[in-house]
Amino acid sequence: MQKNLIDVHYALASFNISNSFNGISMGTGEISKIKVPTAIIQGKEDILVSLDMAQTIKDGIGKNTEFILFDHCGHAPFVDVLDEIVKIIMEF
Repeated sequence: MQKNLIDVHYALASFNISNSFNGISMGTGEISKIKVPTAIIQGKEDILVSLDMAQTIKDGIGKNTEFILFDHCGHAPFVDVLDEIVKIIMEF
């Protein structure tokens, strides 16, 4: 059974590893523990995770982060631009 977008949005907002309150839950601060190189892959047309949210994640992880933005791509880059995702992962 497919969840509706309200449930998905609430789940995403409840999963808060940032250092701040996101309007639904206080962050756990776990984001600052990420020390490995990290690729944040974002679709420009993502209606669930905004560009601001993705930038906040990048900023929270820090300098060891690469932000990759795809035009004409939504919340599932692994579906929308699979070949490009595979190439990025293999090169990362």
